[in-house]
Amino acid sequence: MYGLLMQSVVTYLQDTYGEKMWEEIRRQAGIEHHSFSLHERYKEDIIARITKAASKCTGIEPDTIMDSFGVCFVKYVSQYNYDRVLRVLGRNLRDFLNGLDNLHEYLRFSYKDIVPPSFFCENEHEMGLDLHYRSSRKGYVHYVIGQIRAVGKTFYNTDIDIRIHSHVETEDSSHVIFNLTFHNEGFKSSIHKEVVETDQFKIPAYFFRSLFPFHIQFQKNMNIVSAGSGLQAIMPDVIGKDLLQVPNFIPTLSIYLSIYLSIYLFDSVNFLSIYLSIYLSIYLFNSVHYLSIYLSIYLSNSVHFLSIYLSIYLFNSVHFLSTIYLFNSVHFLTIYLSIYLSIYLSIYLILFIFYLSIYLSI
Repeated sequence: MYGLLMQSVVTYLQDTYGEKMWEEIRRQAGIEHHSFSLHERYKEDIIARITKAASKCTGIEPDTIMDSFGVCFVKYVSQYNYDRVLRVLGRNLRDFLNGLDNLHEYLRFSYKDIVPPSFFCENEHEMGLDLHYRSSRKGYVHYVIGQIRAVGKTFYNTDIDIRIHSHVETEDSSHVIFNLTFHNEGFKSSIHKEVVETDQFKIPAYFFRSLFPFHIQFQKNMNIVSAGSGLQAIMPDVIGKDLLQVPNFIPTLSIYLSIYLSIYLFDSVNFLSIYLSIYLSIYLFNSVHYLSIYLSIYLSNSVHFLSIYLSIYLFNSVHFLSTIYLFNSVHFLTIYLSIYLSIYLSIYLILFIFYLSIYLSI
């Protein structure tokens, strides 16, 4: 155990009961040190021995003395600017309690061999919470109570009623659940924040339409009720019409729908850019059914990127699936599954003209 805790105890006894009382307590506790170095490690039982001797000399219960030691510790560390750390650990008492383990991680920079306790909160409500305390040391329950109560009053101007809900000790550990009762303003603020953030998820219709200039929205009966500005620029009278009866929509007996979504995240020099675009075209040509789906996902981080292109084509009973290309040297993966209907149509057209010319020449 580091001398910081022990010296705070010595300071409390000297300030409260005087130098002579401290010397008597030190003598009965069998402590050779008159003071302790803050960054040196000492035996684990020194504070327990001081507490027992102080209780005997003052007639005060050991639990009450340990509580006072905890309160004094919060005041004592302020002179070494640790109060600044305590103040910024949370905007309110709730945040402070949830960040206690982070405080001990910070202290590792100054006390590398520290063996800290562990804290976590549960069952939070507007009037308090339950705090779990686990430690390899025993006998510090009331010391912790004093510390928490002092932090609440000193830094957050909050009075805390602390009760021990359960206390379980094993050979090498101690587990205590504290019921903390206080005005938990931070909990109410978090609830309000969640409600506000949830409300912000709603997107107005006009904003959605402005993002997708080529969108189209239709009812079950295929009547068009909304179209993007890009489509309306080409087909100004499209709204209110039957989707399947719009001539301009099928200049070559086809339907084209396009959705483009781009998300860009930028943080310092690292960036993640995701481009997701889906192109769906349905082409009806006599008994020929053409369905093409184009899916592109682009992930960019440093020099690594991933692109996937997917195209599915159905031509009568002919199913064609082709081309997987992997290029490892630049971490580039491209998948092409494609069919080109125009190739087949061109071949059929050439053959038709050829046979027609032969027939006419005869």
